[in-house]
Amino acid sequence: MWRPRSRSGSSACAATGVELRPLSEAMECCGFGGMFAIRNADVSTAMLAEKLRRVEETGAGVVCACDASCLLHIGGGLERRRSPVRAVHLAEVLAS
Repeated sequence: MWRPRSRSGSSACAATGVELRPLSEAMECCGFGGMFAIRNADVSTAMLAEKLRRVEETGAGVVCACDASCLLHIGGGLERRRSPVRAVHLAEVLAS
């Protein structure tokens, strides 16, 4: 979930019709840090499961991120869970 750092970010989202939902522990890593995910697969998987649980708890239909590796990791995890939540890049949100 994208979390604006200023009120102007919130206004920009409101102007585009985007509804932000709070994501608990939003700044926590999804567990995909390049070689970290390979060398520590069990830890990476556990971190992803926790991130996905929190994303799904929001009730949002979309989770937004800017980092390609995070999007792939989160998006793949959501697909494997058959979750209705889609992972999208911020550019997709702004373009819609």
